[in-house]
Amino acid sequence: MILGTLNKSYITNGDGSETSTVQISAPSNDYAYRTTSAVVKGKLHLFGGVTDKKKIARLDDCTFVELPYKLNFEGNNGHAALSISDNSEALICFDIRFWNSCDVFTGSSVISTYSTRYSHRDGGLGFYNQLPITVGSFYSDGRRKVETLSSTGWTSLANSPMNYYGHQLIGLGNDLLMIAGRDIDGSEVIDAFITAVWRLSDNNWSQEANLIQTVGFGSAIAIEKSIFIVGWGGAYSGFFSQRIDVDENDEIAGIEQIGFLDRYDKYPPLFATSPDYCISN
Repeated sequence: MILGTLNKSYITNGDGSETSTVQISAPSNDYAYRTTSAVVKGKLHLFGGVTDKKKIARLDDCTFVELPYKLNFEGNNGHAALSISDNSEALICFDIRFWNSCDVFTGSSVISTYSTRYSHRDGGLGFYNQLPITVGSFYSDGRRKVETLSSTGWTSLANSPMNYYGHQLIGLGNDLLMIAGRDIDGSEVIDAFITAVWRLSDNNWSQEANLIQTVGFGSAIAIEKSIFIVGWGGAYSGFFSQRIDVDENDEIAGIEQIGFLDRYDKYPPLFATSPDYCISN
């Protein structure tokens, strides 16, 4: 887990019982702050962020190396990235002006691609029916809006029944899981952060389960038959790590809280790696 304060980053195992500080070098200690991330050709990449809203950097061994390529738009605080094409490329979306632009990073070039019709700040990117998808937005024009990307552009699906943003999107087979986030219609709830896990299947939404703790503006990563979620529980809560386990039929088999931290970072990059990766002495 790469934190915005880089020297606070850490590595943990699948049940949270073992956690170690990692030593990662970068041009500055805030290098990963408000970036978004994706794995391209086996390596973690960062896109945008406060140090350079167009930057692209790659984690080589234990050092972030800034690449000689730039995004075609500025990304900061609400954009998203997704590994595509069998992890050989990344889709990066949502510029800080209109929140609808998208680029494809091939590893050696940046190509502008189709823009979404609606703004999708904090709407995330995931997979549905093996195609990229985004759901909802902080801004009113994109609220509840669902769009999926094919070779001909973004296509609108039926509106989401939930008015969420700051959630995480994870593809599960041909289905989509939308995990937690913030409920714009839940103003009567402190922070309006939620625990709900929803599934989109055959163009129908259904609530699947609830996390143990509320989470907003977090990150999620699928590793084999588990989905790991880290994120902020809200102003009167903390920063949690949780795990969703799924069975051989991609049904949710269990949910556990596996960690509690005392700090919050928005959309921290997550990377699955070896147990001793970059552990500091």
